Amino acid sequence: MYPVDNLNLSIDRVYHRIMEDLRADRRISDVSTDLLSLTDNVQRVFYVYDLLRKYKIIPLILKEDKCEFSSGYYRNLGNEMYQRTDLFSAWQYYNLALMYAPLTSTTYSLAVSNRSAVLAAMKEYEACIEDINMVFTLRYPPTIRDKLLKRLKQCEEGIKERESPNLDEENALADEVLTLKAQDRHEKYLDASSKLKVVYNSEMGRHVVATEDIEVGEVIVQEDPYVRVLLKTQCTICCAHCFSRKFNLYPCPYCCVTMYCSRTCVTEAWDQYHSFECPLIASLLKGNFTKLELLALRTTIRARTEHETWGQVFSVIAAASKNTNHEKLGCKKEGDKWVYSSKYYPSIHTLSTNIEKRDVSDIFQKAVSAAILMHYLAVANFVKTDDLILRERIKSFTADSLMRHLMTAPTNMHGITTNVENEDGNYVDEYNIGCGAYGFLSLLNHSCAPNVVRYTKLGTAQTSLIAIRPIGKGMQVLDNYGAHHAVHTKEERQAILKSQYKFTCVCEACMDDWPLYQGLEVLKILPDSIISKRDEFLNGNVVEALQKADKDRALKLYQPLCELATALEPYMPCKEAAECQEALKQCLAILSGVVTHGFSNFIQWELPCPRITPSVSSRFYTGQGAQYLA
Repeated sequence: MYPVDNLNLSIDRVYHRIMEDLRADRRISDVSTDLLSLTDNVQRVFYVYDLLRKYKIIPLILKEDKCEFSSGYYRNLGNEMYQRTDLFSAWQYYNLALMYAPLTSTTYSLAVSNRSAVLAAMKEYEACIEDINMVFTLRYPPTIRDKLLKRLKQCEEGIKERESPNLDEENALADEVLTLKAQDRHEKYLDASSKLKVVYNSEMGRHVVATEDIEVGEVIVQEDPYVRVLLKTQCTICCAHCFSRKFNLYPCPYCCVTMYCSRTCVTEAWDQYHSFECPLIASLLKGNFTKLELLALRTTIRARTEHETWGQVFSVIAAASKNTNHEKLGCKKEGDKWVYSSKYYPSIHTLSTNIEKRDVSDIFQKAVSAAILMHYLAVANFVKTDDLILRERIKSFTADSLMRHLMTAPTNMHGITTNVENEDGNYVDEYNIGCGAYGFLSLLNHSCAPNVVRYTKLGTAQTSLIAIRPIGKGMQVLDNYGAHHAVHTKEERQAILKSQYKFTCVCEACMDDWPLYQGLEVLKILPDSIISKRDEFLNGNVVEALQKADKDRALKLYQPLCELATALEPYMPCKEAAECQEALKQCLAILSGVVTHGFSNFIQWELPCPRITPSVSSRFYTGQGAQYLA
């Protein structure tokens, strides 16, 4: 048994503790030498795991149970927010009250009932009615029945009186802008356009090139991730599985952290990963594991649950590892053809780890995270089996997979974001929702002057890749990794890319030393046709409308801006082209969905819940499942 104090060990503290102990024992040099001598991930992870066990730096796993007192605590906070008319915060606190409420308790029905009051105040009448109808199926105090019936009637009247704008056509047009049509999809690369192909060379590795000319505004990839992870800040706002922002969220029956929008999402999440994460999720959040660490964990679990048996897992990995032919790398055989898709694990398993470019400090830190996550999975019986030979193979898979995806995640996984309204009413700030593992999007190389941009449809994790510059046949499709010539100097960009992505950029903006946005030239000589379009589509009124997220205006401006971007391409780099690209990106952000100011603020909450009465000590799992790692 590890010390009870280990209940409060964050993953960062684990790393610092082991470094302190090794330094005190003067073992840093020896451990570094040992680690560099090891030849595979399994050896590295188990070597570090043995060190953590020796120094007793294994965190205890918090067992956070459903609790009426905790539910009442958050419901009271919701009541306070409701009285202050901070409705979005009140809604979130009532969601927390739901997470903690035992399913058959009165506190559960009270949380739903109180949430319905918030929804009525928000004029979300249909959602309010759904909550009220839910309460009537539960065990609820008779004293609230009349109040609920009155609220129900008010909602029904509100729906009749409300003038509902017809958004169906507008939403359909927005979806069309972001959709890769089925007939345009590649036969092999299922998430990509038929105008693309993946090629390989020793200098650039795998990368994507155009097989036909691609126009500005074309959708060339539309991809759902293999797995996705919701940020803790969004746990009270979004469905933990599909990222839907539905108002009627309902909790996992067992843990106190996740909420879902439907029974379908509950079932899919449980079958794909949550059955193992459920007993661990409180500790994972309390331990401040990063989103990339959580993504590595979920990828490892999903690789198992995607297949019926462990034997199938091992066969798929063996085939993926054997396929060094770059034509088939990451592909899975479906019938008589090979396909590459984020639906299948090989596309994620074969992403580059850059292990040969990593220093020993980075390898050690990732091995610490992998070892702790492996221990957590063992406690959740991920490696449990009576077959000793199979158990050894499962242990090896778990260690390798966690370490592998901790290395691939920082350079291959993608954030899921949207634009959010600031206090001035402008939708220009970025709002982080989660991250995902995208097999095809991860194949794109970087440019500091990219020719594509990614947007994720709000309420989903589905990401579209759209051309923002013309891409000629044979040209490479180039994404941006966060270092853009308009906002970073060449020296800053090179430092960012070398540090995180381990390469020196040789894109056109770096080779020709393109200036920052402020230093871009305003063209004095342009054809009259371009000048007239520039004046019409890049004037102050247009910029203001887009900053205010005017969806109708965005739909009308989108195609003319695509045409203007095409016309300005020969003059790159220039201020007009940069402003046109920004206007295009603002249109795409609006059409993907944005978050209004009142619905962006998230509440702060901690694990375990700060219960007020009665005083209950935190409990933890004994970790008996970890015996299978011995």
